[in-house]
Amino acid sequence: MLVTTCEKLAAPERVVVAFDGSPTVRKTVETVVASPRLKAMPILLVMAGVEAPIARKQLEASCGLLSAAGFEAAVEIIQAEPEDVLHEVKAETYPINTWKLKAKYRRRVRQ
Repeated sequence: MLVTTCEKLAAPERVVVAFDGSPTVRKTVETVVASPRLKAMPILLVMAGVEAPIARKQLEASCGLLSAAGFEAAVEIIQAEPEDVLHEVKAETYPINTWKLKAKYRRRVRQ
C-alpha cells in the first residue's frame, strides 16, 4: 500500500474511493461506514472504465450503504484507464491532498 501527501499538510475534506467492484473495495466501503470520523466528509465512489449495468448496480449498492449510515455519498463512472482517472480526479474535479493506493496500481502511477 502506498500513501502520499501534498507539500502542505491539510485536514482531509473528502474521501474518494477507487471502486472496482472487488471484495476488497467492498470491504473498504464497510470500513468507511464503520468510521465515525469520516461522517463529516463527502464520499465519492469512482469507477474507471465502460459503464455496464452490473458496475452501476455495485456502485449504487455501496452508495446506498453509505447513505443509509448517514454519509453524503455519490458515484461516478469515468470512461478511461484507472491511472488517467486518478490524475483527473486529483487535479481537476475533486482535489485530494492524501492518496492511499492498493499495490496493484502503484507501479503504473509511478511511471
